[in-house]
Amino acid sequence: MGRYSNPDIVARLRRVLSGQGRDRVSHRPVPSLRQKQTRLTDSQRSELVERYLAGESSNALAAEFGIDRRTATAIIKRAGAQTRYRVALTDAQIDAARELYETGHSLVTVGEKLDVSAGTILNLLRQAGVQTRAVGTNQWSELAPAPHAG
Repeated sequence: MGRYSNPDIVARLRRVLSGQGRDRVSHRPVPSLRQKQTRLTDSQRSELVERYLAGESSNALAAEFGIDRRTATAIIKRAGAQTRYRVALTDAQIDAARELYETGHSLVTVGEKLDVSAGTILNLLRQAGVQTRAVGTNQWSELAPAPHAG
């Protein structure tokens, strides 16, 4: 038998039945249940798209139809419907983010103050036409002393 071949099941069974050896207990006493696959009919998919276009959220529809939210979004996109995105910040909040960022706050700090991620702040500032600092720089870069030559 090769290194990666299956063990001889018959020999193992004989050994266990004769009492000569104990079989190892499975590390998984209860087998895993297979994930339930929900397949929507054409009419269900049409209903999902119609209700989404009428204003219901894809998350709520996914929960009601028993599917994952990504599956619901994929069905909506395949139907050719435009997907909606949650508005992350109001115009006033974007202006506040711009002001904080331009006064030297980091993207992370601005994001924490407005309860969104730093990536969201970066995207919103870029969309607003704000020139962003290079990666690895911050408001203190120009004030930092030059490295000591040794």
